[in-house]
Amino acid sequence: MQTTWPGYGIPPVNVLPVDGETCESWSIPVVLADPANVVTTVVLPSLTLAVVLWTTEALVWFSLNALPGPIPDPNLGVSVPASAFVRGQLLVPNILLTYAVADPLVVNTLYLVCRSPSPLVYVTALRQLGAGAP
Repeated sequence: MQTTWPGYGIPPVNVLPVDGETCESWSIPVVLADPANVVTTVVLPSLTLAVVLWTTEALVWFSLNALPGPIPDPNLGVSVPASAFVRGQLLVPNILLTYAVADPLVVNTLYLVCRSPSPLVYVTALRQLGAGAP
């Protein structure tokens, strides 16, 4: 079936030049803290340009260089005030997420927290090519 929809509004899959000519990948699987709601800290290697996150197990809140949350309860009202927002971003299960690092020249820390105990999150640091071992 043909359509005239131009596809606008779909974010590009690869927003960074992360091919083998500009970046190299360094990865680690991380099991988040048990019990739930305890923040897990991941110090990223130097010269990290972006972080790729993946999980299949649970909704994970994360933030770069600041503690996320606290994880709020779902809003039940018909109006959501600005004060209801908390720091952090969501990693949704089975969705590969790439997150750009603002300043790769400083030590960056990734903070992850989840309401479920011990979910496994795969973390990949996309580093500047030729940076050497972390």
